[in-house]
Amino acid sequence: MFKATAIITPDSNAFRALDGVADATNFLLIAWLLGVLIIGTKNKTVGGKTWLGVLLAIAGVYLIKTLDSKLHLWESLNLNYSTHTALAAAIVVSLCVLQPSRRLLAVAIFAGYEVLQMLLGFHSLLDIITTLIIIVPLALACLKLTSAKTIESRMD
Repeated sequence: MFKATAIITPDSNAFRALDGVADATNFLLIAWLLGVLIIGTKNKTVGGKTWLGVLLAIAGVYLIKTLDSKLHLWESLNLNYSTHTALAAAIVVSLCVLQPSRRLLAVAIFAGYEVLQMLLGFHSLLDIITTLIIIVPLALACLKLTSAKTIESRMD
């Protein structure tokens, strides 16, 4: 019913190139987040609570994936939980909290990634939206509960 269909032919050179970009996106987002956390730790603007909040947000992605695997929540709606979307969302939410001045860039990269997933037929818009409805509040709660704050307000 809501199955994703590729707009770009899977056997084309464009598909292969864009698939490579899609594969690299979460790794690049993770590298960005790790850079922010490591530099923030070195500059004493990031502490253990912030690391914990980020790790809990990311762990939430895989907790929901495990629950979905057991309970078939998305499948019961003819949808597919997007672990890639969920991971990117947890990372981008963390980046938005830690680096608000880079929020627009993080959200733009995320939006492009989601469009790319739809163009390649990996996920439907409803797969993505239903994943975000769960993951974004969960990630925000993890960061808030651990008192993660922007690193920019504490940097000089």
